[in-house]
Amino acid sequence: MSALPLFWGERGAHAVLHGEDQRAPFVRRLSELRTLVPVDRIDRNSLASIGTLLLAQPRGLTPEELVALDGWVREGGRILIFADPLLAWPSVFGWGDRRRAPPITLLDPLIAHWGLELESPEVGAASSATLSINGLSAAGAGMGQWQSATSDCRVSGDRTWVECRIGKGRALLVGDADLLNLEDVPDNLPALLALLARLETVQP
Repeated sequence: MSALPLFWGERGAHAVLHGEDQRAPFVRRLSELRTLVPVDRIDRNSLASIGTLLLAQPRGLTPEELVALDGWVREGGRILIFADPLLAWPSVFGWGDRRRAPPITLLDPLIAHWGLELESPEVGAASSATLSINGLSAAGAGMGQWQSATSDCRVSGDRTWVECRIGKGRALLVGDADLLNLEDVPDNLPALLALLARLETVQP
């Protein structure tokens, strides 16, 4: 689930009617390894058949969706979240256009509920940043850093990602969604797959 142009692109109805593949490179590559199902709304029915949910800079979720998502994770769901405090992803839509992904993450209520805080990059800080996992690295932009107020969550050494035990489930949260833009940084894919593998293999 994402407000980013991962599945549908931004070329409009004409491209859809002519059968153009508007999927972002990340989705095309991941679909070679997994069965991907786009989710428009979060509720118990939409989550019932999902083993792992990828939530990348989504639109603002309703209180009902947040409750359903939290409950699903606590019952054993696994979720990989990309929450960006300073999105740099290019768009054909202007600032303020509802079709454009939100420039800052709208997941603060869920993040705070799990005892976490995502710090925005300092003003004047370098626009690029690097995430590291299992000896692999991924380049991002405007990457946030995590703080945890609970022993249920462990922050990575570079503070770019954090993993949490939430009830019976697990959550892995990353402080940047621009990592998914493989058009700009195609070499990010191995590190992104490593994040997913860690989420699914480490036991709660």
